[in-house]
Amino acid sequence: SLAAADAAGASDTPCTEALGAVTVNGNVSAGAGCDLSGTTVNGNVTVNPGGSLTVTSPATITGNVRSKGATTIFVLLASVGGNVQIDGTTGQSFVGFGTVGGNVEIKNSAAFLEVGAENVGGNVHLHHNTGSFYGVGVVAVGGSTVHGNVEVHDNSATGSFFNAILVGIDPELPGYPSSVDGNLKIHNNQAAGGSLENVVFAAVNGVGGNLEVHNNTA
Repeated sequence: SLAAADAAGASDTPCTEALGAVTVNGNVSAGAGCDLSGTTVNGNVTVNPGGSLTVTSPATITGNVRSKGATTIFVLLASVGGNVQIDGTTGQSFVGFGTVGGNVEIKNSAAFLEVGAENVGGNVHLHHNTGSFYGVGVVAVGGSTVHGNVEVHDNSATGSFFNAILVGIDPELPGYPSSVDGNLKIHNNQAAGGSLENVVFAAVNGVGGNLEVHNNTA
């Protein structure tokens, strides 16, 4: 509630439900069911093991978003001032249609993840994500503008139906161009086991630095 958020002040505010259109002056500690749709957080958001984070309407987080061992991370239409660090998510990880002022890193998670239609001020690093979710394995930076470097490596997408490891123009996000101001590296990834298709590719509108694609299998 608004009263609870105000009373918390600079201390951590627990979140296990939708906080709504309130302003939290301090950090948020997210457990299972945390929903920050429409919420302003003047601080950091930490998603605890077994917790989840959902944002489905415009929200502002002035600090960082950090997650370790979450079940789901779905951040849509959010403005994040700092970094987004996601580690060990067992379900979907999605960051899209918003802005991140710093870096985005997703690692050691289920290979059902995307940085989609996002404007990222720093780097994007997706690595050591494995497996699939409901037969689909995806590790993607799709339709996004990244002002730093992008590196996608050592991911293994092994869904029974479809697997894709991609950086660039995403057919699921028409009208969103993809560009990387720095270097783009895609290496040591595997997409295998899908009955429909298995692909690893880069298809960007522009790369400001070097492009390296090597040691991938599909």
